[in-house]
Amino acid sequence: MTTDTITIEIDHDVELEISGIYDEGEPEILYPVDDAYPGSDPSFEIIDVKITKGVPLDLLYFCSEELYFANGYANGRPNSTFVNIFEILEQRCLDKIDGSK
Repeated sequence: MTTDTITIEIDHDVELEISGIYDEGEPEILYPVDDAYPGSDPSFEIIDVKITKGVPLDLLYFCSEELYFANGYANGRPNSTFVNIFEILEQRCLDKIDGSK
């Protein structure tokens, strides 16, 4: 695990500097059977967020829109599991880390 700071542009009006703990995960081990391990996915846990471009109101608009679509309200079929803004931002951080490898 490492502590990383990622800058992501979440909208043309908003840019965030997000600090968090990055865990690159572990590959699955299939053989030998006695030592099999399903592995783990990479993860990013947010510790701090700073707005480096934009204002708090721009961030609230972004959050509102992202949650509206992520939770299925746009198509009239709400998801059975609720997605929160941390999950969305953490996934964007993971995508940026993965894209830089």
